[in-house]
Amino acid sequence: MTDWSPQLPSSSGPVYQSIADAIARDMETGQLQSGDRLPPQRKLANLLGLDFTTVSRGYKEAGRRGLVVSHVGKGTFIRGGAPDTQENDPVRSAQIDLMMNLPPEPDDPDLIDRMRGGLADVSANMVSL
Repeated sequence: MTDWSPQLPSSSGPVYQSIADAIARDMETGQLQSGDRLPPQRKLANLLGLDFTTVSRGYKEAGRRGLVVSHVGKGTFIRGGAPDTQENDPVRSAQIDLMMNLPPEPDDPDLIDRMRGGLADVSANMVSL
């Protein structure tokens, strides 16, 4: 079912959670069945007019909820039966998750000041660099 297109509510919550909610809702109504392949993230992002990372986070959230399973190079599929227990599988729990390639947001005021100072030094010496 690579042509699935969710109806996202116009709520004030995060859009990525709405994507996971839509997957859950469409599973309950039977529109999505166990084993159905969801559209590629880029295709769904283009279809919905969203950023790729928003759709990626939505699929990741759906995976966290146990609704879908993703296989690199194969796609994201509606999970059938009981969710896998990753904690009990030493191979899967040892894998590094590279789904989201976003640096952490700094929240230390001293670090932010040092970063600003570094950027000011670099921009002031741009010609010599």
